Amino acid sequence: MTTVTSAHAFGRLVKETREARGLTQARLAELAGVGRQWLVGFESGDKRSAPLAMIFRVLGALGLEVTLAPPPPSPPPSPPVDLSAIIAAHTRSTDG
Repeated sequence: MTTVTSAHAFGRLVKETREARGLTQARLAELAGVGRQWLVGFESGDKRSAPLAMIFRVLGALGLEVTLAPPPPSPPPSPPVDLSAIIAAHTRSTDG
């Protein structure tokens, strides 16, 4: 499974899959029922507001599907650092 988090990464994944399947942009556009120029823009990440119907047609023509998942949980916040205690401990160790 590949995680995609941007229009650019999504387009790059479509392009890599198309090339791996030996399809030209013209042939994929024909199979998906979209224009070749539209596909060029999509693969380059320029179609940030592309209609979902068109995206799903391209994905379907490539045999890809979309799975949605929540992002991984964020790590817990770091505990606060007591700089006064660190400085005091350092000062005591260098005074002795």
